[in-house]
Amino acid sequence: MGKKVLVVDNHPVILKFMSSLLEKRGDEIVTAPDGLSALQVLETFSPDVAFVDLVMPNIGGEKLCRIMRRTPGAADAYIVVLSAIAAEGRVDHSAFGADACIAKGPFPTMARHVLKVMERYDQTGRPAPDPEVIGIQGLHGRVIIEELLSVKRHFEVVLDHLSEGILELTPDEKIVFANPAAVRVLGTTEEELLGRSLTDHFQPPYGQKLKDLLQNSRGSRDLGIDDSALVFNEKLLVPDVIRLRETKGESSIVILKDVTRQKHMEAKLFEAQKMEAIGTLAGGIAHQFNNALAVIVGNMEFIKIGFPEKGDMARYLEPIREAVQRMAQLNDHLLAYARGGKYQPKTLSLNRFLMDTLPLLKPSLKPGVVLETEFEEGETLVDVDMSQMQMVLSAVLANASEAIEGQGKIRIECRDMRIAPNAPPGAFPLGPGAYVCLTVQDNGRGMDEETRKRIFEPFFTTKFQGRGMGMPAVYGVVKNHGGWISVDSVLGQGTTVRIYLPAAKGREPAQPRAETHKPQQRGVILLIEDEPMVMQVNRVLLESLGYRVLAADTGDRALQTARAEKGSIDLAILDVVLPDMEARELYSLLKEARPLLKVLVCSGYSIHSPVQEILDLGAQGFLQKPFTLKQLSAELERVMGRERETAV
Repeated sequence: MGKKVLVVDNHPVILKFMSSLLEKRGDEIVTAPDGLSALQVLETFSPDVAFVDLVMPNIGGEKLCRIMRRTPGAADAYIVVLSAIAAEGRVDHSAFGADACIAKGPFPTMARHVLKVMERYDQTGRPAPDPEVIGIQGLHGRVIIEELLSVKRHFEVVLDHLSEGILELTPDEKIVFANPAAVRVLGTTEEELLGRSLTDHFQPPYGQKLKDLLQNSRGSRDLGIDDSALVFNEKLLVPDVIRLRETKGESSIVILKDVTRQKHMEAKLFEAQKMEAIGTLAGGIAHQFNNALAVIVGNMEFIKIGFPEKGDMARYLEPIREAVQRMAQLNDHLLAYARGGKYQPKTLSLNRFLMDTLPLLKPSLKPGVVLETEFEEGETLVDVDMSQMQMVLSAVLANASEAIEGQGKIRIECRDMRIAPNAPPGAFPLGPGAYVCLTVQDNGRGMDEETRKRIFEPFFTTKFQGRGMGMPAVYGVVKNHGGWISVDSVLGQGTTVRIYLPAAKGREPAQPRAETHKPQQRGVILLIEDEPMVMQVNRVLLESLGYRVLAADTGDRALQTARAEKGSIDLAILDVVLPDMEARELYSLLKEARPLLKVLVCSGYSIHSPVQEILDLGAQGFLQKPFTLKQLSAELERVMGRERETAV
């Protein structure tokens, strides 16, 4: 009884030879010119024996054998490899599922070996696998074939180690080649990919999008990443399509690049740049706002000096003073967000700070909210600005309280932690060392993921329009204390805020006693300020305190005055924003001209760069606008008093 035989070879002479040879035996013969055609045949034909050429287009013999061993109706077939390259290199046919291998040679010799294999099959049903290559005796290797096989192996190694997925498609979009990266990206096996349509792997609308790209031979080089990107199993893939035209036909090479991590990093970078840009804008607004407040505060001081404390004038001034104070506090929040820095950092115990501050904030919580605390024993110290940390705690507690409807609980914990030098990267960008973690957890309504991602954006709020500076200011303060803040939340289950602050070195300093004596406030001050109204107000304030004022509205004029003034200049009040030069440069030039000159830095910005840079160079102090006459007098007394003590 004849057998059902499949012959797969891209050479029509071989197909005709094998058909004629086996039909004489009474076998049923089906032929296929390549691996892809063979897979289509196997959908309706189950062979007893298959003769497979190794080197073919559209799925080679090795991969076809592997697929057949996984295909119902073909898995039990007796597979015989027909090899034209057996003399040039060893063919390990058993490694890819073949049972035997016959070397191609003269037709009479090859016919004898084919018939012998068929006779063995007739006798035993399915002979045992034969590891040797049949008919290799008398064949000699060809140098050109050896060289081509060497080149092929080199290209296979390169393709196997590329990070991009490489696929070859037929004109009807069937996959006939896929490198390991393509298999990984598409999350399947090579056998499952080969012979299938690539577009069928993608869900709408990406399957149709890929089909359009294939028909037009376009990709990211033509359309850009965002326009050509495909989503597959939560991965972002960017395809490039290359049309390959040969004498035997046409195919498409598809290069799939997984840009998921790249786009994620770009999104994080964009978010950081956006936060940086908003912070810069906020800082600029706050600076100008503080200049305007400085004029208001200064003129209020003049009114207080010129009129009695009591009476209608005092009654009208008090609401103005309170409004200015509220505006200054809002400005502090803006500056804190805009890399606000640490105004006056002090070394203190965070546990003790929380125990002292929480009783002051508790009355602001909703009546049904219970406040719980848990602090570790010990006195781990941190370097923080107390007023800014009070603002941080107030804002976080206010958000937690706002999120609780009816009865609820806020839990505050404080514990020490350490990041080892060899610790794997975590979810927050902190270096190795000791930290203190402050956790504020509520059981309120929580947030969805979109809200959580935007919580640190200025003026973003889920409340009514006009609020929302609390958490952005918290972000700025914590970041500029060298720490990090993270927010975890589940809608309907509550929110957890964790604030990490670097542990300080050394002991908490003792508080100095207040000085009881008042040094004489006389001397010459060089006032450097480019805003005319601020200049006028500050000049009058200084003169009211008994100082002679030398005014300069640019860096160049200030330098000329310092060099030309014949008498002594006791102190310079230096605004950090000048129209003609950087304040740091002017500070250095002033010190060259007058080495003993004391400098007080003044700005509507906070004590971050460039203010901190000038302080690091040796400036004696910092005054943030707006300031009252009392604050100005106290700072001048401190600096000028230090000068007199040094002189004594």
